[in-house]
Amino acid sequence: TEIEGCSVPWVVRAAVEFIETQGLTMEGVYRRSGSTMDIREVQAQVARIGVATNGLFDDKCAVVADPDMDVPSVTSVLKQYFRDLPDPLMTMSTYQMWVDAANISDVSERISVYRTISSTMPLAHAHTLQFMMQHLKRVANNQGENKMTTNNLAVVFAPNILHMSRSNVLQDMANMSEINKTVSFLVQHADSVWTDGVQEMASGVESMSLSQSMPSPTSQFYGFMQHGRDNGKTSFDMSFK
Repeated sequence: TEIEGCSVPWVVRAAVEFIETQGLTMEGVYRRSGSTMDIREVQAQVARIGVATNGLFDDKCAVVADPDMDVPSVTSVLKQYFRDLPDPLMTMSTYQMWVDAANISDVSERISVYRTISSTMPLAHAHTLQFMMQHLKRVANNQGENKMTTNNLAVVFAPNILHMSRSNVLQDMANMSEINKTVSFLVQHADSVWTDGVQEMASGVESMSLSQSMPSPTSQFYGFMQHGRDNGKTSFDMSFK
């Protein structure tokens, strides 16, 4: 569901809208990869919108891709956006808390702990995590057709949103079971972890400083197109409307 007044980046909202409209029941919707040519076209589309709106992404008619675009190309761009964030969606500062909570056996206690961890993250990260987990739950609800179970979605998504810096790959490998369990649980229990309490945090979005917002996909995708891969640096950061 939409989080009123939330700070979910435009590229995330637009990609999710496209995926749910065009490919919610597509088999392997998040497991399949798009073609390089189509992925670059989606990236170029996002960059064009960013330039046309001066980075505000406030054009209500803008779409991430034409309806006939291959859906896996859009899912690939969305996964790359999260993969290339300088600070992962679930943040490096809360990484160990997520991992440690993965082995809590009591479901109610685990939900409570996850809710607390989420509330400590910057608003843009907290709102986007809620938005994505609720989206992935809707994907999983159609697993009879798309074959994407909560475990399958976790295997695909978890390494992109819950990890340490790239220099700590061995630590992530050691924690991979807990990382996957965390994301699978969040998808399965998304509606219980995120309640009205988290949505009330949206009232502070307007006063959110730029340093708390998520990076612009425009700068990410320009870097990708010019240098082959984003180098983690962005020319400007801002929250999206």
